[in-house]
Amino acid sequence: MRSNFRWVGFILAFVSILILSSTNVGLQWIGWSLASMGTLIWIYASHQDKDLPRKCMEIMYLTLSLYAAYNWFHYG
Repeated sequence: MRSNFRWVGFILAFVSILILSSTNVGLQWIGWSLASMGTLIWIYASHQDKDLPRKCMEIMYLTLSLYAAYNWFHYG
């Protein structure tokens, strides 16, 4: 079960990168939102693995993803 959960996180990260690297600026908020959801999965997985450095990195990425999504809504 946990392995399948990680694959969902990977797929969300992959799709978010496809969206964020596209030239469609109007969809980038979706990319940041998907990146946030995928990162939440990886935070949970790293917490279960007791991998503190990876967990800290994922928390930082989640914070920046949420900030980027907020900027798209607030300034877009």
